[in-house]
Amino acid sequence: MTEELKTKVCKICETEKPLTEFSGCGLTSDRLQPNCKPCHERQKRAGRVIGAAKRKALAAAPSEALVIDTRVDREPIPIPYPGLEEIPKGTRDGRALAKVLANHAAMTLNAQPDHPNRARIADAIRDQSQIADMDDEQYLSHQLYEANPVHKLTQDEKLYCIRALPLEIARKLFPHV
Repeated sequence: MTEELKTKVCKICETEKPLTEFSGCGLTSDRLQPNCKPCHERQKRAGRVIGAAKRKALAAAPSEALVIDTRVDREPIPIPYPGLEEIPKGTRDGRALAKVLANHAAMTLNAQPDHPNRARIADAIRDQSQIADMDDEQYLSHQLYEANPVHKLTQDEKLYCIRALPLEIARKLFPHV
């Protein structure tokens, strides 16, 4: 029995070689081996040299992350509403709570300048300060908006609610029930 010698063309050197030259040369996602052994080895060596050069360049370059991490001396954030460390007794206004929360968040950032959630706390200070600075009409409108759970639904959920109210959406709208 004579067996026909099967050949394949290498994608790199573009020469036709027997299939035995292609075995063990790294598989692609379609399980084909595009390169012959010599070309595959050349590519591996070149990749190693390039990788070593990149690692050497990165090791020699000063790290920017270290510069950022060593910058601990940040300016203290001014307390937005001085004198309000606690909610005054008898006050039930949410704006007083917002002032106290903004002060507490500012004190947290001043006590821990490298807090891992610094950006989120700064956003909370900004949000609470906006609530605290609202006049009566704005604050009542804000309270109504926050109390109305419908604004938390997507448009599809709102359209779905026109029909019989499903249990999942009812739980999302009224979590306390």
